[in-house]
Amino acid sequence: MKRISDTFKNIGKWTLDKLIKYEKRIYAFIIIFVLFGLCLSAQEIKHSSESLKLSKENAALFIERNDLEKTAKEQALFIRIQAEAVGKQHQQTIEAERIIRMQHLTIENLIKYLKSIDEWPPEKPDIEIDPNRII
Repeated sequence: MKRISDTFKNIGKWTLDKLIKYEKRIYAFIIIFVLFGLCLSAQEIKHSSESLKLSKENAALFIERNDLEKTAKEQALFIRIQAEAVGKQHQQTIEAERIIRMQHLTIENLIKYLKSIDEWPPEKPDIEIDPNRII
């Protein structure tokens, strides 16, 4: 036991002697080690803040993209409804043109008939006709 105790004492004395001998180098090493640790920590903090910034930007872009998709769908629906309305109006216009042509032909046929029975041009009626009441 004494031998082990002496060995530890010798190791402690040897270590203390070396520490005293290389004291400046040890302090320099500790200072450099701390400085490099601080530099690495600063870089990690900078990297983390940039990653957080990118994550926020991605989230904002994702929200904006979803809003744009929603707007595009709404616009597509509105355009489809307008196209249907324009199509219906076109059909109604075609039908109105057909009716007007039929009316024109009917009036022409009436005028021909009136000419054939010598009733064209018609005589002026005795009654005043109010154009607003005709319709």
